[in-house]
Amino acid sequence: MNEQQIETLIEKAKQFSNNSFVPFSSVPQGACVLTDDDILIGGCSVENFDLSCSSSAVSVAVLKAVSEGKTNIKAVAVYSAGKNLPYLTGSDRQLVYQFGKGAEVIVANGEKWEKFSTFELLPFAFEGED
Repeated sequence: MNEQQIETLIEKAKQFSNNSFVPFSSVPQGACVLTDDDILIGGCSVENFDLSCSSSAVSVAVLKAVSEGKTNIKAVAVYSAGKNLPYLTGSDRQLVYQFGKGAEVIVANGEKWEKFSTFELLPFAFEGED
């Protein structure tokens, strides 16, 4: 991906962060998935009284993509309005890996961004039994 494509993904993720429901953390996050057929699908963080029912922006975006029949991810950008970069949780890394082996993952806030491959983020990913 070139820098312009990355900036577009980050901007879309930032836009999706505006829909976040974060009454507990007060840190909106958004994500934007780029599918193998160049479709952009977004999601935002959604918190719940029962924290186990909360969903990250990444999981919302990936599951939304899958629910729309898009099971091959080229890239995902995650934006946080907070001061820290929104590095993916272990379960989000596994979720992205499952639908995007080798996909690029961009984490960003208002000041900077970093890019990784799914192989860098999850070098020993679980792939099930053969």
